[in-house]
Amino acid sequence: MAEFASRGVANAGLTTGIIGSALGLLNGGGLGLLGARDGTCSEDHTVNRYELEQSQEISKLKSDIALRDANTYQDQKMLEMYKYIDGKFNVFEARLAEQAVHNQRTQDSQNGMEKPRQGGESAGLWKQL
Repeated sequence: MAEFASRGVANAGLTTGIIGSALGLLNGGGLGLLGARDGTCSEDHTVNRYELEQSQEISKLKSDIALRDANTYQDQKMLEMYKYIDGKFNVFEARLAEQAVHNQRTQDSQNGMEKPRQGGESAGLWKQL
């Protein structure tokens, strides 16, 4: 169940990065829908365009960092899942190989017990049994 819980955390991290990117774009990424273009900040005093551009750049960089972190986390979890599945396949392949060896031994022992149809070295072995 732990691997399913980590998937939820990865999805939460990715969602957070996407939301941060969307808010950064809405705030100052050309749309200005959240009030960043009107020249005021939360304390209701005017800001100049340089401060506005600086704030927008900081928001963009923060959202880029959040997205990078979410992608890194997702990559780590995908690698862990691959290693887990690969380990399970290795166990499966080992069991399959053991079964193939067992099947061959069974087939060989059955071939050795069959009554020979032609006279030969194996005919003498059959008579001894």
